[in-house]
Amino acid sequence: MKKILVSVIMVLGISTNVFACFGNSMIESIMADQIIRSKELEDITKKEMKLIKKCHMEDSLAYKIASSKNTEEITEKEMKLIKKHGFEFLLSD
Repeated sequence: MKKILVSVIMVLGISTNVFACFGNSMIESIMADQIIRSKELEDITKKEMKLIKKCHMEDSLAYKIASSKNTEEITEKEMKLIKKHGFEFLLSD
């Protein structure tokens, strides 16, 4: 009986640790998404860009830029990001 109780406690401890790690990455992804939605590329700080890269959300940023701006409004830095992620087809107005 003690072995079963100890094993159940161990399993619960491991599963809560897994959920805690998943929760942190989920919170970081939400924060990165809010940054992408609320700021322009020039306004994003290095720390925020590091978070976006950590969450693998550069594609979302490139898509947002390519779909929301005219070709004339896009800066060279933004164009590099768009071409890197393959969203040039959105620019043909």
